[in-house]
Amino acid sequence: MCRGSAWLEQTAVVTFGERCRSWVHELFNVPGNCFAVVLSVAAQRCFTTVGNNAALPLCSLIYALPQHIIKRFGDSMNEATIVSCGGVVIYRNKVLLLYKNRNGRNRGWVLPKGSLEPDETLKQAALREVTEESGAIPYLQKYLGKTEYSFKGTLLNHDKEPLGDAKETITKVVHWYLMTTNSFYCKPQTEEYFIDAGFYKQHEAYHLLKYDDERQIMRKAFIAKGKINAERKAKNLKNTEGMNAK
Repeated sequence: MCRGSAWLEQTAVVTFGERCRSWVHELFNVPGNCFAVVLSVAAQRCFTTVGNNAALPLCSLIYALPQHIIKRFGDSMNEATIVSCGGVVIYRNKVLLLYKNRNGRNRGWVLPKGSLEPDETLKQAALREVTEESGAIPYLQKYLGKTEYSFKGTLLNHDKEPLGDAKETITKVVHWYLMTTNSFYCKPQTEEYFIDAGFYKQHEAYHLLKYDDERQIMRKAFIAKGKINAERKAKNLKNTEGMNAK
């Protein structure tokens, strides 16, 4: 049994059983019985006292997690992992980029991405974030993999309020999907400090993108897109040859 599970069993009633285990396994890539670690951390951070007869539904604990999805392992309580999802949207051999300018900070071209919301799957979160941030209508094609990076920061709750003053080492894991769309239409989400959006050729986007890990995932997306197009072309050719043979 994972560390923290005994504490959780004494202070909370957890519902949803197997659904919980499979959900956590999908998000965190850990065995289902490790969900107790996630929930105990959430309860310890967000509830000062919990009576012996208290019932804390799973959905409430998950909803209380900073940035919705955080896990912690080991003895260090100054480390956290946030799970996000994003999309590499390619249409007619051009990729969708967003320009972010947060009051003069964090300026640069990026790929659309964002945090999971309660009860979302990775795919649902990726599609939602692309739509919200860019205005495009995306269609999933392939899972590309994940990127990771770490930074010092303050954890936030669901309302984006700080959970204390201490700076913590936060590792962000971003799951990426290859996507397509049906037009070049895009409109940046100004509420999230995006001031421009557009579709660019691969070599243009490579020089525009601010972060190297996003350059690499973009390159991987174009390779995957090429394979999909080649397979589709070969299938169409085979069908045409079959029809001609008849």
